[in-house]
Amino acid sequence: MFYSACIPALFGGKTAREALSAAHNAGLKHYEFWGWNEEQIASYAEAQEEFGMTPVAMCTTFHELTDPNGRDAYVEGIKKTITVCKKLGCKNIILTGVSYHPGKTGIVVVENGAERYYEHDLLPNSCHGTGDIYASAFVGAFVFGKSLFESAKIAADFTVACIEKTDSDHWYGVQFERSLPTLIDMLK
Repeated sequence: MFYSACIPALFGGKTAREALSAAHNAGLKHYEFWGWNEEQIASYAEAQEEFGMTPVAMCTTFHELTDPNGRDAYVEGIKKTITVCKKLGCKNIILTGVSYHPGKTGIVVVENGAERYYEHDLLPNSCHGTGDIYASAFVGAFVFGKSLFESAKIAADFTVACIEKTDSDHWYGVQFERSLPTLIDMLK
């Protein structure tokens, strides 16, 4: 497990060097951040080398997923994010909600240098709490000894199963309990 500083939350308004210096002085070796541009990435790369830090989480470039005209820019943003992660020294990369094909969504996992994509049908409905469901299933599978890709795939499939088994009139969250036997089978 890594402890990390969330740069925008803790050091908003500071330069990358100032923020990573403060995190480093607090005893941290890892950091995370949200939105970014090329200039910021160059600053982070320089500062992280100076302070011996590595990023453990970051967001992809922002694109409006509901605009079909933005699909090419979105796919290009995913590819750019992977390139930036590698430039910053991320050995393993997991991106969720990746949609390379209309009507589909999935995950991209870069593990030990190999990039893999897994997709499923994009469901017509969405539910609150699916990020938590995904994260919990992912961590459980990983702790259970599955690879990053296997864990990400299990988490995606479990999240889909939870959404599909939730009553349409259920007002908040997913009824994940109905899919727990499915998760148990996936972990075998």
